[in-house]
Amino acid sequence: MTNQLRCYCASIPANIAEGSDKNGDVELCLFLQITMSSDSGLKYHLLLTRNLNLIKSSTGKISD
Repeated sequence: MTNQLRCYCASIPANIAEGSDKNGDVELCLFLQITMSSDSGLKYHLLLTRNLNLIKSSTGKISD
């Protein structure tokens, strides 16, 4: 679970950076849509870890 969360966290700014380097608004919008999908996946996995009591609520750390 930790690795999945790290991948989402890394892909969000990477997609924004890559999209901002493209030519044209259409390509930028595509990368921003991909970023929004990664954000949704991150939110889902954070909620899942909370619901499965994998996150220690006092520290926010994920139990492996």
